[in-house]
Order: sequence, then C-alpha cells, then structure tokens
Amino acid sequence: LMRELADIRAAIKPHDLLLVVDAMTGQDAVNVAEQFAEAVQFDGVVMTKLDGDARGGAALSVKAVTGQPILYASIGEKLDQFERFHPDRMAQRILGMGDVLTFIEKAEREYDDEREMDRIEAIILSMTPEERRHPEIIKGSRRLRIARGSGTNVQAVNQLVKQFGQMRKLMKQLGSGRMPDLGSLLAPPSGRRS
Repeated sequence: LMRELADIRAAIKPHDLLLVVDAMTGQDAVNVAEQFAEAVQFDGVVMTKLDGDARGGAALSVKAVTGQPILYASIGEKLDQFERFHPDRMAQRILGMGDVLTFIEKAEREYDDEREMDRIEAIILSMTPEERRHPEIIKGSRRLRIARGSGTNVQAVNQLVKQFGQMRKLMKQLGSGRMPDLGSLLAPPSGRRS
C-alpha cells in the first residue's frame, strides 16, 4: 500500500500532501505516520476525532516522529467542524482542562442540544439589535416582551442573559491570561437540579 502511495504521488505530483490521522488510535497513529513518512514525503497532518476522549498524545507523537506540522483538526463529522489546528488549545487539553470537559459533559446531560439551540435562537431573534449589543439593558418589560416574542418565559430570558454575562466574564479572564473560576459556571441553573 505504501508503494502504491509513492507511485500515486509520483504520477499526480500534488501541490500539498496531507496525512490524515485518527487521534483515537494512539500509538497506532504514530506507527502509521512513521511508515507514511518513510514511503512519501508529506507537507502536514490532519488530526481527526479530537472531539472524543483522546487527550492529544497522538498529536504530539506524530509531530515529533515526522517533523511535519499538524495543520488541521476535526472536532466532529460535519464540514463546519473542520478547522485550523491550534497547538495552544491542544496543550491546554493535554495539561488537563478537566473542568472544561466536566462542564461540557454536564451541559450535554442537562440540555437537548438541538432543542436548546432553537430556544436560544428564538430568544435572541426576539431582541432588538440594541439589546443584542448591550444585553445589560434588558430589564423587566423588555424581558417580558422578548419572552412573549420567542414563545418562552421570562425565566428562560433571565437564564440566557445570565449565561451570557458569565461567558463574557470567562472570555475576559481568558483574554487576560488568567485561569477562570469554572466552579461558578458548573453550578446548575436556577430551578434545575443535577
């Protein structure tokens, strides 16, 4: 198979040649990368299944063994889940951003992702452009109007505004280089029990 790959490369003469590696395969990914590097010269690596349980050790090993950069990563099965690889994010994942993973797992358990997104979209579309830019102005009568317009209730609007505020605070902390307090984000929304 590797000889066939070398023959194909010689016949087609591609501008760029990328090796696609499954992040979930661990050491097997390294073995494949070594064999591929011996058979054909390639320009970079695409890591798949980084949305799974793999912490990214394969990414480091493949880079070390081949010397080629990891250019792209997929975090899902759809085209919009294919993105440029960010080494700093992978380093954070490898170093144990366990609290973030816990937060994601908890969110997945508590929400039906697709239905929740539809509800959030309805609430946001019921806001004026000014309210979207400055959600802090959304008080009493505005919340009631948004709730009615979105087919939800005031509690749902309150919850979304509160979550937005928490996310804004988290992004500011990350932007300033500080590790945020994720415990406050892991607290169950009011009215729900974990």
